[in-house]
Amino acid sequence: MSASLAVPLDILRRGILVIVGDLAFLRSTLKRRCYGGSADEIAALVRKGAHADTCAITIEMDDTCDVLVYSPAPFTLPTLVHELCHATQFMLSHLGIEDKETFAFTLEYLVERVLSSAPHGLLDERGKEQTR
Repeated sequence: MSASLAVPLDILRRGILVIVGDLAFLRSTLKRRCYGGSADEIAALVRKGAHADTCAITIEMDDTCDVLVYSPAPFTLPTLVHELCHATQFMLSHLGIEDKETFAFTLEYLVERVLSSAPHGLLDERGKEQTR
């Protein structure tokens, strides 16, 4: 199962790219969207995560100041929210914004946008049920 979703945050002049899929899909999506970074390195970071149960990763894309959220398998709702929390932290930190209310509103916006626009394959079946 492969899917991707771009979520722009125009007011911050940033965005996130959420990708679910194997290495070939990750590689083609990064190339198609002109994102830098090695797909092989990104996939390796998921496999060699700091925790035994690492199943996704969020990284800043150096060349665009955007954020990539990647998982080889569909996201569970808790994992998606966890990774979007990292994405929010990265974007706001890069801009020097430390306000907790801005963080909360940005995270809420991202979660709502991803859940309302998620293409087939982005969320696992339990995640879909939890959003109803």
